[in-house]
Amino acid sequence: MQTSYILLVSAIVSVIFSGLASVIPIGFLNQWEVSALYPTLIVPATYTFSIWSVIYLSWIGLWVLQALWNIKISRRNSIILWAAQILSSLWLIPSQFLLTGTSLIVIVWVLYLLMILFYESRKESPLFKIVADLFLWWIVIASLANLHLVLVSYDIYFYPIELTLLSILLGTLLNFYFIFKFKSYLPALVLVWALVWIILWQENIIIQTAAWFWILWSVVALAYSYFGIRK
Repeated sequence: MQTSYILLVSAIVSVIFSGLASVIPIGFLNQWEVSALYPTLIVPATYTFSIWSVIYLSWIGLWVLQALWNIKISRRNSIILWAAQILSSLWLIPSQFLLTGTSLIVIVWVLYLLMILFYESRKESPLFKIVADLFLWWIVIASLANLHLVLVSYDIYFYPIELTLLSILLGTLLNFYFIFKFKSYLPALVLVWALVWIILWQENIIIQTAAWFWILWSVVALAYSYFGIRK
């Protein structure tokens, strides 16, 4: 099977599997119930996860535009994206069976694959880079949220405020790296999206203030890089 069709099939299978898992839990609980069972200070409002619809559409759109415009994608990058798509869906299995440690291992593997894809995709078409950047950054956020969930599940979530602040800071600094090193702006927009919904969902004033602070700095970094502001 040609790699372009592999990407289409994996995208469709991932979308169907994820949709069914949300409607008919494959484990003990659905994802919303799992999050409620292990509450953390980094989980945003449920509306935040609608970004998966955008990610899924980007996967399908990549194949459609690849066919229409005859965009070439290396076989290696196609396989990496395919593996990340499948694993990101299979992650729902240990998560919904409350195997939190296993779910963290799976999502870290997805993150590892997408980090490789991010660097490799700099050689690909702008369209492929958009798909890779969007997918990567949401998995970065999901990995941080999954880590907090695991800590709660093992009763070692000792410093929730400090860990949440550290996670937000880490995410923002990583975004700065993407912006200034690679001129990659989409991850910053995804981060701002998540931070806004954290502000709306979480009631802790310290977390809300920190989120606003890092949204501001993300916007400043984007403006500085995009418009070439110089002192």
